[in-house]
Amino acid sequence: MKRIDPRKELHGFPCLMVALSCAKGYLITDIDDLKDDGYATLKVANKHIRQYLKIKKRYDYKRGQRPLLKDLHLDGKALVCVYGHLIYLEGETYWSFFENEEDEVVAVWVIAEE
Repeated sequence: MKRIDPRKELHGFPCLMVALSCAKGYLITDIDDLKDDGYATLKVANKHIRQYLKIKKRYDYKRGQRPLLKDLHLDGKALVCVYGHLIYLEGETYWSFFENEEDEVVAVWVIAEE
């Protein structure tokens, strides 16, 4: 799996904004219901992901049954919540400031083709 460091103008933004911006191709900063540290709960993330993207399917993984990101094989585009972080994934490439291949996948939102 290949990691791409998001564009420099996204550095310092919360991961929900970075993932959505990467998926949409433009900067999204109008998310005002994040926690003080920039963290988004799954409920908040789901609300904004569905606000900006047409979602084909959402997958949730229970504790103890979560695959590692490196073992997740999806065709197309998705937003993926790994433990503590949200990233944009396109095939075998993901956009993140961090190395996430060894992180457990909590939820996946498969983006519908437009």
